[in-house]
Amino acid sequence: MSSSVKKLFFFPKKHGRTALPPAERAADAVKKQDKEGAYSALSDFIASLEPNFTSDGCFYDPVFFSGIMTELLLSYRDGTIVFLPCLPGEWTDGEITGVNIDGICEISFEWHNGRFKKGTLKAKTDGTLSLYSGGKFIGVSTAAGEDADISFTDGK
Repeated sequence: MSSSVKKLFFFPKKHGRTALPPAERAADAVKKQDKEGAYSALSDFIASLEPNFTSDGCFYDPVFFSGIMTELLLSYRDGTIVFLPCLPGEWTDGEITGVNIDGICEISFEWHNGRFKKGTLKAKTDGTLSLYSGGKFIGVSTAAGEDADISFTDGK
């Protein structure tokens, strides 16, 4: 099935259709931590864009798009910042900088071979943050305006 034919099936549920548009499928896959589903939907979303519009005539703000991309790499749920919750297999190495987490902190980090490598956190509030990556939880004490290095490796 060609990509132009596939796009015809991506309509919002509110219009009486059963399939979601690519942007909504991507957001849904991220919530379920379905890496390949999110990557596939994000690819379909990119392919369907005409300046700020999808092929089904729905408007999607670029901020929505960048939010989906960020959620593949970093999420904040139930008081815990989770690194690489839904990293697509194709994105083995990379970095992201300056991600604002609900006014609590700003995070930048790198990953290599699909695993968290190193990062920094700039606190916007005082307190302790719970961080999670690769099966490990750590707590980081923060003071507003200060930077903290992030590592999930013991002693480094």
